[in-house]
Amino acid sequence: MKEFTFEHPAPTPEMLENLGRMREAVEEYMIKEGLVGDASFCEISKWVARGEPFLNDALLILLIDGSPLHTILNYGGDQDEFDDLIASFGFYYELGFAWCLGFYPLPVYDYRRSNQTYSTKLRDPRWNAKADLVKRRANYACQDCGADAPLDTHHCYYMSLRSAREPSEYPLRAFRALCRSCHGERERRRLPSSIWIGSSSVICSRRRPAISLRLRPPDAKATIRIALSRTSLLSPRSQVARSFINTSSVIDFALLRRRGCA
Repeated sequence: MKEFTFEHPAPTPEMLENLGRMREAVEEYMIKEGLVGDASFCEISKWVARGEPFLNDALLILLIDGSPLHTILNYGGDQDEFDDLIASFGFYYELGFAWCLGFYPLPVYDYRRSNQTYSTKLRDPRWNAKADLVKRRANYACQDCGADAPLDTHHCYYMSLRSAREPSEYPLRAFRALCRSCHGERERRRLPSSIWIGSSSVICSRRRPAISLRLRPPDAKATIRIALSRTSLLSPRSQVARSFINTSSVIDFALLRRRGCA
């Protein structure tokens, strides 16, 4: 019997840029959901140099030994959100050993960044698929009032790190399915979850916070700079704190979770 070998698309600059943004998004997701543990990324060149027998054709490796993600992927758990987040950037993953996974490009995906307006991006098939998934997971009922009515898919927050996210490039918990009335009410109330995270710089240091954010609340006249301590997955030796520690009242992830927006 002839052995079938699947050939992955050759890496392009646009694909590698998306891979970097996916890496940032996975870091944020794992920190926010308490999945970091001892997880760390490994560049594929270093992985190949180790002489490991699996995943040598991947673009990037994530080591998950000592992470709750290891349990979820190997022994059962809700991995739908993790899978969806990876696919949102045009990738999928395969397990090698139980403690490592490799990221690969989807066979058919357009990695070019769009310069279209935000309203035009909301007509993109990738956004439509994400919005439909959010509504389906909500059983097609408003998650604020329970109404069985036409629904919008609401972003609870927006983020911009080294480059702005596309509307679909957020974890599922960043969205709520809302009827038009509740959606309009949330926009009028300007909930704290509507903070735009304008920029950040990752600092891999034991003496300084690992991430510095510039925040502009919706009603603020000036950008506010704060520091959040977080684990950096960029280096497996990093010893910075393993959870978000809010040093300002500007943003409160616990509050967002209680409001159902985190």
